[in-house]
Amino acid sequence: MRPPRMLLLALALALATLACSSPFPCNRYCWSHRQAVADVTDEAMLGAPDGRFDLTCTRFSDTDPWHPPLPAFGWYAAERCVAADVHHVVSQTVATIEDPAIDASQACDVTDLQVYADFVHTLALQAREACVAHLSCKGIPAGCDIDPTTLENDACTVASAQTLCDQAVLTPALAALTDLANGPGAAQPQRDGIVIEYVDDPEDCQPILQGDTDGTPPCDDPANGQGDGLDDGSGGAPLGPFGDLDTLVACAAPTICTVDPALFVAIQSNFGIFYDEGLRLELVELAENQRGLQLSGLDRHEASTELLGAVGLTNGDVITHVDGASILAPSTVERVMLGLPTATSWRLTVRRAVGVRWEQLELTVARGP
Repeated sequence: MRPPRMLLLALALALATLACSSPFPCNRYCWSHRQAVADVTDEAMLGAPDGRFDLTCTRFSDTDPWHPPLPAFGWYAAERCVAADVHHVVSQTVATIEDPAIDASQACDVTDLQVYADFVHTLALQAREACVAHLSCKGIPAGCDIDPTTLENDACTVASAQTLCDQAVLTPALAALTDLANGPGAAQPQRDGIVIEYVDDPEDCQPILQGDTDGTPPCDDPANGQGDGLDDGSGGAPLGPFGDLDTLVACAAPTICTVDPALFVAIQSNFGIFYDEGLRLELVELAENQRGLQLSGLDRHEASTELLGAVGLTNGDVITHVDGASILAPSTVERVMLGLPTATSWRLTVRRAVGVRWEQLELTVARGP
């Protein structure tokens, strides 16, 4: 039997965030790409790199063909921050492409490959737009100078900058990023941190409640279909949407529990259940000038009730602090949301009514290996 005081902090915090914030803060996971520009030869075509494009644009000042200078670092950057579902697909696809023993074109689901292709196409287009903006002075080349080595105001016409950047940036970027075989010249997007994005509708928010996916297994890794805590159809009573809670939550003491990362994955995949079943977190005032978020709406036989009951939460519990900071402080919400993918443990302060008084619980939740 599980100890009566278990708590899945990440779930409670995510629900608290959605309940007390408008607009709602969501984690977005960023990926970037740097597209280098080829510099094989000089203007005289003598085979010596000269810091300029090998292709020409039309100079705005005199409409002559012109080899514009390369960007300061020799490449154009692109970045895209996405929700958890796209982030997972990109992570898994990149891991598969980088594994020399796996053919990504065969191992990965065709739908996921299309998601990945759309994602990297956006990165390639961003790099191309950065190139156009550089060469045409953000579309206003008149009187602008991108070449400090000359006395004239030199910049490309917008149309010729677009043509040049299509050839020198967009085409090679697409070739590199869509190479599933990881051949010579191939490139994969790189992880680039996490940002908070605010949305008006909580259903637009997909908080990822698992460990950071830098270690995501490739598409055909056996781990993808094993050990996720979900019903495998092998018999016995069917499991709920959150899996076998008896195996996913373990407590060394009543207030110190470890949660298997597979449960975070199951919660992420079924987060809409909490809205469908009417789970609520409402602002309340307690004695001694304390405020918090009170849990209600837990009805018998519902999936959300079974999950929260399994981890020790019950109707009437009030969450007041996370790691000693007020749950109602915007800085607390943002800090913990940003830390959800990588934090190893949390300390949650909960007030529970016991007769006519409030009992305070200090609960520690650790992320399992």
